[in-house]
Amino acid sequence: MDQLKTDVPNLRRICKSTANLQRLRTHLVGVIAHSGLYPMGKALFGYFDLFQWPHDSNLTMNIILFILGTLNTEIKGNFLPVGHTHEDIDALFGLFSKHLLLQDVYTFDGLCESFEDCTTKPRPRSTKPQKMFDTQLYYMIQPDDQRRVNFLKWSGLSQGAGFAP
Repeated sequence: MDQLKTDVPNLRRICKSTANLQRLRTHLVGVIAHSGLYPMGKALFGYFDLFQWPHDSNLTMNIILFILGTLNTEIKGNFLPVGHTHEDIDALFGLFSKHLLLQDVYTFDGLCESFEDCTTKPRPRSTKPQKMFDTQLYYMIQPDDQRRVNFLKWSGLSQGAGFAP
């Protein structure tokens, strides 16, 4: 999906007077968690941010930790078949893109709600992380980049420690 499709405001028709206005850039990371615990065998997640976090391996690790924290069960590692594993997430992004063509989105929260409404089988969940673990140095990063040492208790992740609900 094109990164410009998630910019806010996202309008169906753009008039001349608003065509050159600056738009708020957003970033979306999509996740499909395959598990027998979810209806239809999978859960869809969308992680939205306003580029306040570095988009590197730390963001990826935080998303993986958040997903593992939502399961609250014993985790068994497994692998999907080789090839074509990206098609499910591409289909979700396609649905979201088509859904955005049918409505005007003016706010960041409206964009997250639009993501949740783009399909119902299964219904995606959107999340806006308010803080992140620095998985390399084991402390929290606040959006204003003031670092405070809070060593991780990995067992606390099942209660969602360090993440916004």
